[in-house]
Amino acid sequence: MRPRGSGRGAATTARAPVRSVGARRNLPPHTVPPPTILRAARPRHPRRPRPPRSLGSGGTPLADACAFGPWRAARRLLELGARPDLHEAAALGPLDRVTEFLTAGSLPADELTAAFWAACHGGQLSTARYLLSDRVDVDWVGYGESTPLDAAVTSGNDALIDWLRTVGARTRAELPPA
Repeated sequence: MRPRGSGRGAATTARAPVRSVGARRNLPPHTVPPPTILRAARPRHPRRPRPPRSLGSGGTPLADACAFGPWRAARRLLELGARPDLHEAAALGPLDRVTEFLTAGSLPADELTAAFWAACHGGQLSTARYLLSDRVDVDWVGYGESTPLDAAVTSGNDALIDWLRTVGARTRAELPPA
């Protein structure tokens, strides 16, 4: 069996390649407008930029880097202009960015506690000290069913672990059953 368009009458059965452009479907190449015209035809109102999605947690690449711990990659994303939220800034430790969030308005206690956990997860002693207040639960069982002290142990920052012990933080295993 011959492939379609070969042999006799091929000129009459062959079709021009087809491109698909937006709402215009199946246009032959010579009728597709050049990209400059297509750009000019776009709506002039600005669209809200969406953060890029990544495969890990469904958040931004910076969120994934802070969640899973490739700290060099997370810091590089900051250098390249990624905009961290409070938790990401706390995990990475730039106090100026954490301060911006706290001076912007009063945050709920659960957000402060989650940011404190993130600082411990990132091994950020100075940020954890800055975030600690009477509204922070130092024994909060957060992500990965771990407390801030568990997260600090995973980070390997001995100074942070010692400081957390002095403020009364406990590991998940040390907490009474819920």
